[in-house]
Amino acid sequence: MKSMLRRDGFLFLKDLLPTLVITIIMALISTGSMLAVLHGSQSLYTPVSVALVDEEDSLLSRFAINLVSRQSYISSLLSIEKTEFDQAMEGLYNGSYAAIVRLPENYIENIVHGQQSSGTIMLSDALSSNSEVVEAVANLGQLLLAAGQYGVFSGERLVVEYGLPPEYHSRFLKVVNERLLAGASNSFEDYFEVVTVPYSGTSLSVNAYYACVWLTYVLFLCGLFFHNLCTKDSTPSMYGRLLAAGIRPSVFVFGKILYPFLFRILLFSGVLAVLSQFINLHLGAAAIFSAVLAAILITTCTSCLMAGLAGNGGAQTTILVVSTAGLFLSGGLIPLSMLPDWLSSIGRLLPLGAAMSFIAPLFGGLVKSASVFISFGYAVLSIVLCSRFLKTLPARGGES
Repeated sequence: MKSMLRRDGFLFLKDLLPTLVITIIMALISTGSMLAVLHGSQSLYTPVSVALVDEEDSLLSRFAINLVSRQSYISSLLSIEKTEFDQAMEGLYNGSYAAIVRLPENYIENIVHGQQSSGTIMLSDALSSNSEVVEAVANLGQLLLAAGQYGVFSGERLVVEYGLPPEYHSRFLKVVNERLLAGASNSFEDYFEVVTVPYSGTSLSVNAYYACVWLTYVLFLCGLFFHNLCTKDSTPSMYGRLLAAGIRPSVFVFGKILYPFLFRILLFSGVLAVLSQFINLHLGAAAIFSAVLAAILITTCTSCLMAGLAGNGGAQTTILVVSTAGLFLSGGLIPLSMLPDWLSSIGRLLPLGAAMSFIAPLFGGLVKSASVFISFGYAVLSIVLCSRFLKTLPARGGES
């Protein structure tokens, strides 16, 4: 066994330098591709652009507008840009703005003093879905404003009915409206709880999901770089000599799994060290064990497949095609939300989609039981394929 491990170690070291170079290049390309897809995914949820025309332009109106614009629930949905009416109309026509919010003169002043006042919202038919967002936010704001002003008006009516002096009436309006504005500045944080929903039905955030899928893809492609290690001895004459020297098939395969596995662990550790600067990792014992198990299963599949298909040379093409198909169907090349459900379901059944489930706990995700059985099934299938090939290998030498 030691002699076989030394031979496999020698073949591994011959592949190591070009593997390191290719892996670094592949990691850079994968990182660029991941960031590009991530940017495209996040651009689907960019805030809607809205033009705000403030014809009052008073100190009070500017204060109110800044207060509203800073509310987190508004800024996450709308990008508010203050502009003139003519520029706003031009932007509405050319698609720069989804809507125009027009506040007439004395708009805020009239509201504060209990007088009827109404603004205008102009929506773009060309951007109907965005306009619905603007309209929904406007309706919510109208309801909240009406509720607050109803309390002010009710208090004002009591002041008038009890015949209190005018200075008390003015003082009441001033104090109540000041407190209403002060309470509005914290209303969202005080009365709403923000809950972040996992990305497209996964158990991960969008950044963590893309990091997970591309990391899994790189781990699969590492198998392509150990072609010499897995196939050099898979010839009838060499394998026959190894059998004659007492090397059992299990020992023959062991080194071809061990060294690529160690390489993947080192690669895994380096990538996670970099990702930890950008993504919150969950490095608990269970998550680490699950990731190591993923590396074992991936290495077993790729190494046994390389050895088992050494006779016809189709292993590299098979690994590349199946891994890239898994990357696409798992949402690694286009946002997952753009894939039909039946396509993403197929992606979860492929080796890459199943192996992702083992890596997900490092990013705060969950291991799916179905993925566990699928991954072990692929590993067993590749071992059987390799075993059958090695059994028939000596006979092929005799036939030739």
